[in-house]
Amino acid sequence: MPIVKFFKENSRIITSLISFQLGIDVFSAIVSLSTYKLSEKIFLYSGIFCVIFYLFLILTATNDEGAKDSVRISSGRTAPMPLKGLYISLIANSLNLLFAVIIILTHFIGATQIRDAFKIIAYFLQGMYGPFLTLFAGMNPFFYLLIPIPAIIVSTLFYYIGMRGILLIPEKKRKN
Repeated sequence: MPIVKFFKENSRIITSLISFQLGIDVFSAIVSLSTYKLSEKIFLYSGIFCVIFYLFLILTATNDEGAKDSVRISSGRTAPMPLKGLYISLIANSLNLLFAVIIILTHFIGATQIRDAFKIIAYFLQGMYGPFLTLFAGMNPFFYLLIPIPAIIVSTLFYYIGMRGILLIPEKKRKN
């Protein structure tokens, strides 16, 4: 399936994942700013909470998308794509991955001003990982490449689970 057609057919879920990231960035900034001065431990716990919350949002969205596709697959309207969650997440995280590659390349060629500018942008784009970036990343540019991995894994796994017909959060029953 060509990338343009895939993006067109899945733009709703891709946009949802990107908006989840942007929304949790604002939420994480508020939580991080309110815990930064308290202690490193509380600051780290706030980061863990924000990441878990972000991954839960991704989990529910991709699981629901997989469940919807399960119906389409069983009725013969579409072919099964077990790695669709991976592709969706790679597209949704493409900006994170691009910034990570730029940060790594500029680190090794010595363009520190460009690297630092992209690190600041990446920090705001990946706010839920802010405490981890602050406490652990230091001068290691490869840390930025690790950031999208949990989202990619969760999207891939829970889309597949949903595609198999397993809804993790059942829909509410409607009253007639």
